[in-house]
Amino acid sequence: MNCTQQYFLLFLSTVLYALSAVLNDYFWWASFVFVIPLLHVTASHNMTYLQGYFWGICAATLHLFGVLTGIVNLAEGSALQTLFPALLIILYAGLFGLLIPFCFSIVNLFFNVTSSFSRIAILTFAIWFYILCMDHISLWPFNCMEGYFLMHPLLPLIQYPSLLRTLPFFGTEVLCALLLITNASIYAVFAYHNWKAYAFALITTVFWLICFFMPIPAEQFPSWLDRIIVVPHVFRQQTSVEALAQNAAGTLQKITQQHPSADIILMPEAAFYSTELASPIFLAYFKHAFSKKIELFTGAFTCQDNLYRNSMYWIENGAIKTVFHKKHAMLLTEKLPAWCKGSLLYELYFKNFNEIIPSENERPLLQIDHQVQLVPYICSELFFANRPTDQFIKTPIYSLCNDRWTVPYVQRLMLQTAQYKAIEWQRMIIYVSFSYQQCIDQFGRLKQLGTTEPSP
Repeated sequence: MNCTQQYFLLFLSTVLYALSAVLNDYFWWASFVFVIPLLHVTASHNMTYLQGYFWGICAATLHLFGVLTGIVNLAEGSALQTLFPALLIILYAGLFGLLIPFCFSIVNLFFNVTSSFSRIAILTFAIWFYILCMDHISLWPFNCMEGYFLMHPLLPLIQYPSLLRTLPFFGTEVLCALLLITNASIYAVFAYHNWKAYAFALITTVFWLICFFMPIPAEQFPSWLDRIIVVPHVFRQQTSVEALAQNAAGTLQKITQQHPSADIILMPEAAFYSTELASPIFLAYFKHAFSKKIELFTGAFTCQDNLYRNSMYWIENGAIKTVFHKKHAMLLTEKLPAWCKGSLLYELYFKNFNEIIPSENERPLLQIDHQVQLVPYICSELFFANRPTDQFIKTPIYSLCNDRWTVPYVQRLMLQTAQYKAIEWQRMIIYVSFSYQQCIDQFGRLKQLGTTEPSP
């Protein structure tokens, strides 16, 4: 195999890897085969660090295209300046591709691996280690001991949630290892054509087939979902606080009149571009807007002691019941580490906007009545949590998200991440964004929530 063929196969591997996420409806199955071209390259040749970086760069570019598009659009500067963060992210994320040849060289240093089967096993482990690092520690240089989950090869399988039914028992790391072993077993069939390879592939694929075909209990979504109306709308800052309050109260009043059975209004993160939601003017308008008791839950902002926070408000009959401030800040778009202050990155994103400061407040229980109880998670709080960060582990989650900043396939990946968390945590999630409004049960199944947009 010459050098050109090797690089073509490396690129093909990253294309399959990205297609499983970007065009999930059609290429979800690529998660079961994306490693095969990579295995074919390394089965008889040592993968060089240059090849590892090439693979990492291609994987990052293809996978993160939608996220990088949003990041570029949010930046304020010249065209060349706004592209700088995207280029920096690609170059940095590509470094993790070096882990693949690094792991292989370390093992080879001690054991002098010669058999092709051993090489396949080591490379499979190296890819698993790459995914583990991307998922858990890829953001550590930016004072965030966390990773980026939307590139995980298990996520596309949520297209058929039953494939992930063992997730609560095995966990992400073990199930990921099984997925990569399945990739390796399929490659072994084509590479060796012997009964051992066929038996190996049969064992690994039967596991997924059993998961796929095993019956799931019938849907049992709670009846109180009929009481919810979702309003995926943005109320932007106007000439005065009173004008914004009057517009919002009037709009929500019309919606409740059109949906008389609804008494709970859910809105996404940052639905109100204002820090004045708790002001007497706002509350007075909300108090007189509704002819019956209405529970309003919405995302807005809060400014206290010059600290700008991303918040969730619970307003009932013109009174603030609960204000919860986001405990996590998104790197780059909400906050930058201290060492970036004064840099071009800071000028691009926070020259005219305030950084979001994470709060230390306790995550509350939103007890509406004896039927309905929710726990709020604001956008990235759900996506970057490896385990629940509240004590109400059986209570449904109200996940309010802002997905207006990115492209459709990333918006879909955000919903699928919420489905993944619902299965992993065995917990119902009420997912409310501008693009999707769904109730997700513990098996990853979706139920569309009642939704309405204000009349023009």
